[in-house]
Amino acid sequence: DDSATRTVYVEGIGEAAQVEDLEKVMGEYGKICYVSIPRITVSESHVSETGQQEPQRVVRKSMGYCFVEFSVAEDANKAAKAGGDGGVVLQGNALRVMAKSAWEKSKQDFKNQQKSQRAVKSEQGFERAHGAMVRFEGGRGPLSRLEMREAFEAFAPVANTDLSDVREGEEAKGYVR
Repeated sequence: DDSATRTVYVEGIGEAAQVEDLEKVMGEYGKICYVSIPRITVSESHVSETGQQEPQRVVRKSMGYCFVEFSVAEDANKAAKAGGDGGVVLQGNALRVMAKSAWEKSKQDFKNQQKSQRAVKSEQGFERAHGAMVRFEGGRGPLSRLEMREAFEAFAPVANTDLSDVREGEEAKGYVR
């Protein structure tokens, strides 16, 4: 099965990204066979149009990445090259695209790092585990991915950031891994 050579890992997609959106953007590089968007189930509070607090509702949100399988490996390579150069954009977000094999190697390297350093004593005397994904809300925009990365790297190395579009005066939301 050569699906691994025909598949790319795409990082930086927003919570609202749909399969159709990715098919349109990634379809510029070739025929797509399959798009998989891992999702997480979360409970959200909801306020009605009348201002009444409604019961929590369960929603499924994108985890910020997906896999796209092309019909031929050459198309996957074109997409990975374009995404590596920052040329793939979805809903205003520059996407990071890499071959699935490169992603698997990156993931294995990360796991190996975790094994060698399960926990680190911080200066404050508490242990913090490596490899956690953190969802954050707060702060005021505009906030760039670089500013967010620098703020979190004061506490631990950052492998990936996913920041929602934030306008002046709005609250920043996103994920850090």
